[in-house]
Amino acid sequence: MIRGSTKKQIFFVFVLYFLFSFLNHAFCEEPTDPVDNATCFSCHGYPSSDPYIDPEKFKASAHGKSQCVGCHSGIKEASHDTPLKPVGCSSCHRAETESYLHSDHGKALGSGATEAATCQACHGSPHELRNAFDPQSSVYRKNIPQTCARCHAKTQEMEKFNLDIKEPVSSYIQSVHGIAVQKDNGAQVAVCTDCHGSHALNRATN
Repeated sequence: MIRGSTKKQIFFVFVLYFLFSFLNHAFCEEPTDPVDNATCFSCHGYPSSDPYIDPEKFKASAHGKSQCVGCHSGIKEASHDTPLKPVGCSSCHRAETESYLHSDHGKALGSGATEAATCQACHGSPHELRNAFDPQSSVYRKNIPQTCARCHAKTQEMEKFNLDIKEPVSSYIQSVHGIAVQKDNGAQVAVCTDCHGSHALNRATN
């Protein structure tokens, strides 16, 4: 038969055991989100890294306040497998993605035309893209014609898509709108997206 004093000793041992177990769990457990941006840039913030992400350009980008793992959700720790799984813009930009998929660009891409404009083709790298109201953004109003010209100025490559206007960029540049957009007040005149749309872009016959 266990004496009273012995019972107290056993009880005291169990209390100590559970107390230490609790403290160990509370203070020694790894955080649930250990991979912050600083951790990512400790590897990818140097020009010799692959891939290299410029910390300053990322900070100044539209995504600068976001966490890397917000898009790269498959990363759970600093040491991770490569290559990473592709990231889709639709996880955040659902409405824009839906419009894009029903546009001429989206349909062309869906049919296998790899040359069709994608999100990055217009907005730039997700690690560097600027807000549309930033003059350095490729989709800033005054910069829209130059951005569209990346593809539409290549008239020979564009022939296979049977566009209604064979040389839309040169035609625009010579128009009253194109001449005005090259001046200081260019942001106040019509650019490509004002007439054709942006994410929901469709040809005039649609």
